[in-house]
Amino acid sequence: MMTAAGTFAPLTTVEPSHALKWTVAGVGDFDKNGYSDLLLRDASGNLEVIYLGPAGALATLDITAKELRYTATSAYEQANPGKPFLGIFDAQWQVVGVGTFLNGYAGIIWTNPATGDVGLSQFSPVMPQRPISGALIATLRSGGSIQGFGDYNGDEAIDILYRDVYTGEIGIWYLGWMGGRLLRARTLDRRDARYVLAAPRRIGF
Repeated sequence: MMTAAGTFAPLTTVEPSHALKWTVAGVGDFDKNGYSDLLLRDASGNLEVIYLGPAGALATLDITAKELRYTATSAYEQANPGKPFLGIFDAQWQVVGVGTFLNGYAGIIWTNPATGDVGLSQFSPVMPQRPISGALIATLRSGGSIQGFGDYNGDEAIDILYRDVYTGEIGIWYLGWMGGRLLRARTLDRRDARYVLAAPRRIGF
């Protein structure tokens, strides 16, 4: 790999701290040290963060699924009356993206394929980090699909690019953190549903 000085260094092998069947769920700078960290997940929904630095792996952090609690935002409750507004991001949820919120630390974007729900997890800036906030923010309507991520409004926080596969409608959710509220949903355009978005950015920002 290439160092900050522009020279090549040998690749560093990193391993989870426990002998479980982990998969890489995302990449992001969780400790805000300027280096991307690895987010791993097992089949039970437990997480492990491998913090990386210029010399390789620095430390690991284990988080159980039961620690990944969420509360629905008022906008979600209004749009989904009668649905539970408390829960955990367990194995039924998928990590669809990792990106920075307004505090500059990486967080997790979740989706539940069975319900279409979308949620966010934010972590404490103090080491060792813990999940301090979780929010259930919206439900994708039938045909809605998250296509990628980027900072579309220049506030240095991740935003969500989505598309309705039936109508071709394209929109952006400007997130920020702000307690997990969905700040704005804006429709950009409608194109023929046969078109696809080129090289959408799905994980890592």
